[in-house]
Amino acid sequence: MTIETEVADLTVAAEDLAATVVNVRNALQGSATTVLSQQATITADIATVNAGIATINANLAAIGEMANKVDKVAGKGLSANDYTDAEKTKLAGLSEGGGGGGPTAWADITGKPAVIAAGATAADARTAIGAVALTDAVGKTGAQSMTGVLTAGGLLSNAGVIGYGPGAGGTATQETSKSAPVTLNKPCGQITMHPESMGTGAVGFTLHNSLLGGANGVIVTPTGPFTNYGVEVAYYPTATSVVLRVRNFDVPRSDALIINFMLIKGSKT
Repeated sequence: MTIETEVADLTVAAEDLAATVVNVRNALQGSATTVLSQQATITADIATVNAGIATINANLAAIGEMANKVDKVAGKGLSANDYTDAEKTKLAGLSEGGGGGGPTAWADITGKPAVIAAGATAADARTAIGAVALTDAVGKTGAQSMTGVLTAGGLLSNAGVIGYGPGAGGTATQETSKSAPVTLNKPCGQITMHPESMGTGAVGFTLHNSLLGGANGVIVTPTGPFTNYGVEVAYYPTATSVVLRVRNFDVPRSDALIINFMLIKGSKT
């Protein structure tokens, strides 16, 4: 074999080797591209799997919370529970029967209203309600509270009749004649007239009473064992006096007529 032949053979072998290298390189480049493409696909798949796992975990957590749910009771609606711990504690402190743990005996309860026993006297009633003594209910200025009414001498109701109680009234007697003036500074009382003879007709006398005044008025009635007499309010000469007129409808006679009177409190406003 000549040198030329060997050179030619080496040249052919070199060219074949070069072609093989190119083919290998091309194959490697294709494989690298495929690998990169597959890597991107795998990465996307991993992200999808991770998202799925997160969704599953969230669902599992929701399922766990469902164990704490409150089932709807038939016939009842669902609403917010506003019952506080403080209210629960307060309710727990109540004694059986709703006594609240406080005193149950009447004598142990403070701040209770006063109780006036049946048949109590005016003095008992005043003591029960803590009333302040007020002798004259009529003639007082301003609004009168219960403590100014239910007292000795105040307005009382007894057996359904409203009027003045014991201690409120007074008595007076005419000294010289049936026309003589009388002074009696009480809201009610009796006047005994002079027993001088009185013919058929009328006679008047003045009753002085410091409790009159303002818009107050007087009610008068005859009393005693005497009949055929009448008595009326004639007029008020002053703010604290009233003229009473007594009329005899019978024959002349000498009677010490007794007249009941009561003052009535009035107001202009």
